[in-house]
Amino acid sequence: MTNPSQQGKAFLAIIPLIVFAAAGLLAILDHAMWRDELQAWTLARDSNSLVGLFQNHIAEGHPTLWFLILYATKNLVNDPLAMQLVHWFLGVVSAAVFWRFSPFHRIQKTLFLFGYFPFYEYFVISRNYVLALFFCFLFCAFYPLRKRTYL
Repeated sequence: MTNPSQQGKAFLAIIPLIVFAAAGLLAILDHAMWRDELQAWTLARDSNSLVGLFQNHIAEGHPTLWFLILYATKNLVNDPLAMQLVHWFLGVVSAAVFWRFSPFHRIQKTLFLFGYFPFYEYFVISRNYVLALFFCFLFCAFYPLRKRTYL
């Protein structure tokens, strides 16, 4: 069982991650979506089926997973804000994976997360880049396990 001082230290250790999530949410809610963000949303919104989605996004040149996520999101809530919130969630999960598994000191993690590309380009602007960041961090987190298991 952990004592209260250890719990307090653990909470203090993740305060930058909490601030990252809160600041990102405020930034996303204040961000007016650009044409390329809305292009992906309207493509998913106007597709009546998965086959239609695949046919519509062929010329886009972006991975299918992002469009599948948007298609599932538009079936739940038909509002572009839902896309931004899903993007925010994926960004927070990506940041949490980085925060938990990266070998850097807290100040280095904080400086990285609040840098221009991780925070603004990959977190505030709702594009498919958040998936690349997530899978990159996930790969790096599981890379040390390669010697212990085939999976």
